[in-house]
Amino acid sequence: MDLGTLVLARVDQPWFVCSFGATSDWEASRPTVQAWTRAVDEGDEDEMICALEAVDALGLSLVPVTDAETIGDFLIHVEGRTARFRY
Repeated sequence: MDLGTLVLARVDQPWFVCSFGATSDWEASRPTVQAWTRAVDEGDEDEMICALEAVDALGLSLVPVTDAETIGDFLIHVEGRTARFRY
């Protein structure tokens, strides 16, 4: 399932900051990823653990448009049309 496209805007170590172009499939996963982002922003450690487990259960991966390796183990935050990830 293709949830969207990330286009690298800048690197803010350890995060890669990207523009995010969502597909229609994104809507099904959006609440789960947003719950994770919200838990991190609020600093709620118990909620972060639960939210991260839910994101992990989605089985997401980052698939490059080049011949680079697919990234399966990463953290991602999506806020509107901006995403940041680290791996």
